[in-house]
Amino acid sequence: MNSDRQSLLEFLREGSKNPHDKLFKLVFSDPAEAASFFKAYLSSDLVTALRWETLQVCPAEYVDEAFKGSESDLLYQIQLQDSPESVSLYILFEHQSTPDFWMRFRLLKYLCRIWDDSFKENPDQTCLKPILPVVFYQGRDGWTPSNEFADLFQEIALFRPFLPHFEHLLIDQSHWEEDRFQGEVKTLLLQLVMKAAFRGDLLKMQERLQALFPRITPSGGLNYTLIFIRYLAYTQEFNIIKQVLPLLSHSAEGDTMDRIDALIQEFKQEGLQQGLQQGLQQGLQEGLQQGELIGEIRVYQKLLKQPVLPETEFQQWSLSELSSLLQTLEHQFLGKDG
Repeated sequence: MNSDRQSLLEFLREGSKNPHDKLFKLVFSDPAEAASFFKAYLSSDLVTALRWETLQVCPAEYVDEAFKGSESDLLYQIQLQDSPESVSLYILFEHQSTPDFWMRFRLLKYLCRIWDDSFKENPDQTCLKPILPVVFYQGRDGWTPSNEFADLFQEIALFRPFLPHFEHLLIDQSHWEEDRFQGEVKTLLLQLVMKAAFRGDLLKMQERLQALFPRITPSGGLNYTLIFIRYLAYTQEFNIIKQVLPLLSHSAEGDTMDRIDALIQEFKQEGLQQGLQQGLQQGLQEGLQQGELIGEIRVYQKLLKQPVLPETEFQQWSLSELSSLLQTLEHQFLGKDG
């Protein structure tokens, strides 16, 4: 099977128990969204040295299995200005509440794995491609560990020349005010809702969210309005969600808005908070499952060069009917040149 198609299939069918990881991968896999993030926070020298229109996502991940609950990563390739050469840009997202002193040690392992993989593609290379390592952190406590790997060692002057030396770039948003965040709409929303998940200040930013939610546009066949709402449902207390969802539902259209409004009305009639929270997540999950199935169907229709049906064509379809159609399209897709 073509490896690119296999990677695409794995991404389309990917499920994650970790909402931080899922949202990070969905948004930052869009090169335009990722570029808006990096251009906002990297130094001006780095921003001007890179051709951002050439940014491409590499289908690989390097995080240790034991840390996949608290770390996510993405690797990009990007060309230099006025040069045919390209470099790698690696972002490690630390979605944990406190800094990790040993993160630098794992980061070095991840960088070495990337260089190891480079020999699979180019076994005759005569030099290694530079990698720009970026650590993105939004935890409760500010980041205090050094960015320099060599600082992990005991200070012995005689041995310092023999130690590995590299620094990672750090984007520590743990204590940022909301007006400091930048990026395209989905990237900006990702930073805000994740900040709210770690800091518990969603109500303070509801006006900002109200302004941003109507600007969400579908991409890759996915309904990002429901994706962001699902993230909020998984990371916020019910009494907070109950206040915020009605303010956001007006930004959705058609079936999405009806689904959210119906959920809100249902929640108002229930008595136990625990049951309400469970109902919220189950209801949103069902709606998201339908939305994601429709989105994946439309992606496969594009890939197979078939007529891409509008979402409204599928609104009356059951989940089993959508799943059956998606399975048929997957088989067609994987059968081509397979």
